[in-house]
Amino acid sequence: MTTKDAENKTGNRHGKSRRDSLDERIAAATAAVEQARAALDQLQDAGDHGADATGQELRHRGSLTLGDVLDGTLDFVRRHPGAGVLAAGLIGFLLGRSTKR
Repeated sequence: MTTKDAENKTGNRHGKSRRDSLDERIAAATAAVEQARAALDQLQDAGDHGADATGQELRHRGSLTLGDVLDGTLDFVRRHPGAGVLAAGLIGFLLGRSTKR
């Protein structure tokens, strides 16, 4: 075996390992793209679901009555009593200022 034959044999081994390395990188990139595509599809499905829920909520709010508004206000005050007291004080202050003029 000559030196040239040994170089060709070694070069083929290195060429093959480079090719394998490149194939592995391509496979990893392809897998990453597929994962990104799956995540994007999940986000799009979640967005569609959120849009549907928002549309239903808006349709429901179009048919609200005064009783529904009062019930919602009372629920809010029960959950957030501090904010309810502040809102009541602010509304009272504004009404007092508007009737004073």
